Amino acid sequence: MVSWTSPKPFIFFQNNKLQLNNDVLYGLEQVDIPLIPVCIAGRLRSGKSYLMNRLVGRKTGFPLGCTVEAVTKGIWVWYIEHPSKKNVGLLVMDTEGLDDPDGGYEDYDMAILSLSILLSSTLIYNEIGLIGNSLIDKLNFVTEMSRRIKCDTNANSDADFDGFFPQFVLAIRDLTLELKIDGLEVTDDEYMEKKMLTANKNATTNREKKRNETKLKLRQYFPHRKCFTFISPLQELKVLKKPEDMSDIELPNAFVEKSNDFCNFIYQNSKVKKLKLVQPVTGPIFVQLAKIYLEAINKNTIPCVESAINLIAESENVKALEDAMVVYSRTMAATPLPVDKEELEKSHTTSHTVAINYFLRKVFLDENKKYQEKLQAQLAREYIRYVEQNQEASHSKCMKILDQLYLPMSIKMKSGAYVKRGGYEEYTEDLDELERKYNQIPNKGALSDVSIQTFLVNRKRDRDTIVRALLTKCEREREHERAEQEQVKLKTQLDRAKEGQAKENEELLRRTIAEQLQLLEEKHQADLEQQKQAFEQLIEMREREQRRLLEETFAEEAVRLRNEVDKLKSKKTNIMEYISTVAESLGDMLHDMLLCKR
Repeated sequence: MVSWTSPKPFIFFQNNKLQLNNDVLYGLEQVDIPLIPVCIAGRLRSGKSYLMNRLVGRKTGFPLGCTVEAVTKGIWVWYIEHPSKKNVGLLVMDTEGLDDPDGGYEDYDMAILSLSILLSSTLIYNEIGLIGNSLIDKLNFVTEMSRRIKCDTNANSDADFDGFFPQFVLAIRDLTLELKIDGLEVTDDEYMEKKMLTANKNATTNREKKRNETKLKLRQYFPHRKCFTFISPLQELKVLKKPEDMSDIELPNAFVEKSNDFCNFIYQNSKVKKLKLVQPVTGPIFVQLAKIYLEAINKNTIPCVESAINLIAESENVKALEDAMVVYSRTMAATPLPVDKEELEKSHTTSHTVAINYFLRKVFLDENKKYQEKLQAQLAREYIRYVEQNQEASHSKCMKILDQLYLPMSIKMKSGAYVKRGGYEEYTEDLDELERKYNQIPNKGALSDVSIQTFLVNRKRDRDTIVRALLTKCEREREHERAEQEQVKLKTQLDRAKEGQAKENEELLRRTIAEQLQLLEEKHQADLEQQKQAFEQLIEMREREQRRLLEETFAEEAVRLRNEVDKLKSKKTNIMEYISTVAESLGDMLHDMLLCKR
């Protein structure tokens, strides 16, 4: 998917509700690679769009305004190929300024912020001036998030928000003060941690306590965070009206360098959005998430991440299964039937591998292996169907060849040419010549041997006709006994050939199912390993936050976090135990599948 040439309105307010732009939805559905959605929020007229234009490497794009009126309405998106990561898309999202007097409705800002958090993997909060109580008061929306977003259907707490909330980046614009605290120079991050995220342990008033709550929630929800401070790039008001007209040469070096640092950080540290820590979000998945979350918000219900994932998983896995089978059939169709069994096996092996790899790319959190098992069963049935089709095509082709070769003999039979002295021997010689010519004809398919044996068995009536006409009663009895023995021999050979074919088919099924299970096992274990690593990171971050709370004498919060850490460790232990049983369970699955084939 090529980069878009300009941003597009994604979510807008109309008819008293938020709506999605269908044209943009269609465009995003074509982006079938993992996405890194980067969203910016902040108050009205704070220069958000200018930053996002720089992020996509353009001077213009997202609409810029130079008046007190908001230009960006709702949420706009701009898809580009990631500047430094292959097979990954960067989706830049610009939101309407907060506190816009022309906003949609009372909870409009909270709806935009909730969608920004739910849909992004990096959330940039843009603010002008400095970090102070005013900024903390603006960020108090985080204290409302537990009433605006649910992690799962059963949870009423915000304990797991840090597992799916985006990375938080604070952009302080037009900073005129030196970064010094207690006379010492500090970094941008230290400035944010000290001034915005350090709680006041001596708080006594309700306002101070509310700010403490905001700080603690920011730390809890956004363990991954970063700060960038920018000096004012322009000096004269008339220039400020058209920042897109300024080249980097005309801008202060410090501003340009910090802007480049900001963009490079976003490029390198913003991660692909994932669901349940392992499932990458592609364009089509992003669209479904947006639809589900927006529908919940418009109905005044709480968007639930787990419910959204379950809804998407069901539809995506059904589609992945159907499409994988289409891929298998399409690849198999490249081999015209009939073919010999070796060629069919080769075609099946290739088609099977292509279908499995496609399924593994598309399968969506199939945690109980429900759709993996369905795929195994359907691929096995489809292969058996192809075997039967190939056999039918081979048998039909062989019988046409044999009928054509037998035509001269049939004419001789009808004319009585074989009813003479030596006629039976002539008939046998002609039949041997027919078999020789038949064996010289190539590309007869898998049932070449079975078909000729069946043909010879079916010639018994012709033999009987000749024998009755030429031989004496005693000779007929001896010939009949010999013919019966020959018939039994041919029938035995025919049965063995069919049995051998069935065993070869079963062995091929055994091999391909084993290969399929191996691929599925590798993906499953890779997903579990990702979950384990993610849990370890969460545990480390929560333990670090617990130590900080204890240092700040917030004992009650520290105890709560300690309990959450213990729960995470328990989940990690369960995952490790699960990993150890995957191979055994997959082995049992293989055994059951083979039993079903017999």
